Amino acid sequence: MTAGTRQELGRGVPYVRPQPSKGGGVVYGRILVPLDGSALAECVLPHVRGLIRPNQTKVFLLSVLTVSLWERTVALMTSHPPGLRLSTMALTRARAQLVIYLRGVAAHLRERGALVHQEAREGNPAEEILNCAVEFEADLIVMSGHDLSGASRWLYGSVADRVLRGAACPVLLVRPRPPG
Repeated sequence: MTAGTRQELGRGVPYVRPQPSKGGGVVYGRILVPLDGSALAECVLPHVRGLIRPNQTKVFLLSVLTVSLWERTVALMTSHPPGLRLSTMALTRARAQLVIYLRGVAAHLRERGALVHQEAREGNPAEEILNCAVEFEADLIVMSGHDLSGASRWLYGSVADRVLRGAACPVLLVRPRPPG
């Protein structure tokens, strides 16, 4: 693999360029695909389908449920059963919806011959994506670069940017096409 920094908009942007295999092409056997349930995040799926080698490519679909500091504080402050029960029920429902969503995406990828695992986690999206990449031994992360912009990006940081800078494997960052 070749790594370096290129100049983009006046600042250095890290990049990783995989070296071709002996057969002439780059082959990825373990692909991590973070999805948040949005159409913007799903713009990566055609690219993932194009990388699948039937019965050889393992795809790990990951959704991260972010629980805000406010929600955690309310749950702790209302630790008497009604508040805690409501907080737990909402989290359980949200997780169940993510699992159903991931199962649907997994079914389509399995039709292409991918060996698919899906998981819904809670936490900081960038951290969970990076942790999952290590656990899954991913040799490629394919994700959309559609998250925050402007002041929100400055304040919270971009998930895609943090993954790009922190990943030990190549990251394919796909820009969604503008509507229309």
